[in-house]
Amino acid sequence: MTGTLGIARSWNGEFYASYGPDGHRSWADAVQYRFISGGGSPWYSDTLRLLHPGDRVWVKVPKRGYVGVARVRAAAVAAKEFRVETPSGAARLIDVAPRYRREDLDDPDRCEYFVAVDWLDCVSLDEAVNERGMAGYRHTVCRPRTPEWQATIERLKERFRRFDGA
Repeated sequence: MTGTLGIARSWNGEFYASYGPDGHRSWADAVQYRFISGGGSPWYSDTLRLLHPGDRVWVKVPKRGYVGVARVRAAAVAAKEFRVETPSGAARLIDVAPRYRREDLDDPDRCEYFVAVDWLDCVSLDEAVNERGMAGYRHTVCRPRTPEWQATIERLKERFRRFDGA
């Protein structure tokens, strides 16, 4: 429901996530090992705790666009605890993908946190969906309530056809 001045009053149940690949975070890893993450300070990691198993989250890479939609498998955990499946069995992500910061593993405020997901649909960074008027937010994860978010979701559902897991 939208109120005056274009401010939405209710949340549509769709989460937004910002995923910033850089020197220590990789979109290819996120797809292969099925996760989203954030860290460096509580500002980037605390909002990951909003996500719970079964939640649907739309993922945007800043300055690129939307790259995927996923269903959350497990709540956020610290890097030193996050395990992924490999051909050799389960292993810590930091042991199979060494780019993730090790210097902050024992610092709960600075370490990377990971949320395990099942990708419903995703694209490469070169295929990111970025159209005029699409919503974007500064938080790592949020529950947007703006009319732009509802319009963005409707457009993304046209572009990411497997958004419902079918």
